[in-house]
Amino acid sequence: MKFLALMKINNDGIGDNDEENRKILTEKIIPGLKILKSWEADGKLDGGFFHGQRSAVIIVEAESLEKLDSMMDTLHLNGAFDADIIELQPIGDALEKDEETLKTLDSSDA
Repeated sequence: MKFLALMKINNDGIGDNDEENRKILTEKIIPGLKILKSWEADGKLDGGFFHGQRSAVIIVEAESLEKLDSMMDTLHLNGAFDADIIELQPIGDALEKDEETLKTLDSSDA
């Protein structure tokens, strides 16, 4: 299954001073980015951050929503980023569903 994750930095991802930002970067952002990079290398993730921004769109491959939740929990980014997750429907499945709908509509006209 593929899932779209829209990620945007939240207030916990932005410090009030250099020391807080250093801590956020070393404890949350950089470790989380390393995990995302490993998922990308393993073929489980595609996408990236918007240039010059702290927001991203990624597509993650996972066996289920529960597995994805578990994967996302391993990210230290979760404390610094909010994520909206949307399950993606394969194009073939959407086509099949719409063709079945069309057949139903065609048979009701007869």
